[in-house]
Amino acid sequence: MKVPRQQLVKIIASWTNGSKGLSLSHVDSLAAYLLTEGRTGELESILRGLRAAWAEAGYVAVTADSAHELSPSALREIEAEARRLYPAAKHVAITRRVDPTLIGGLRLGIVDYYTDRSVVGALQQLRSLLA
Repeated sequence: MKVPRQQLVKIIASWTNGSKGLSLSHVDSLAAYLLTEGRTGELESILRGLRAAWAEAGYVAVTADSAHELSPSALREIEAEARRLYPAAKHVAITRRVDPTLIGGLRLGIVDYYTDRSVVGALQQLRSLLA
């Protein structure tokens, strides 16, 4: 039986209650369901919905990709931006990834907000404008 995506997100959010994380059995169940129903292509959308549900519960997930390790002050600024966007945030979790191909700058994802302020992103934007 195909469960509507929004209902699926609510089920997964109830498993995690925002901060506790998924158990291995939950991950197995979700993977088996998506594979059986042929819905693996919906995974990114489901994850976006899950991040939004967690944010409503006060748990804000942030991804920060940078060419170099971020300084403590940069991390504080990122957390402040997340709290500005989501004032009810009880907890902000920042996942940091170093990606030297960005050359410099930052790619930032906060729930459903995304910005690319990297050097490579600016170069790609310039290339598309000139094409």
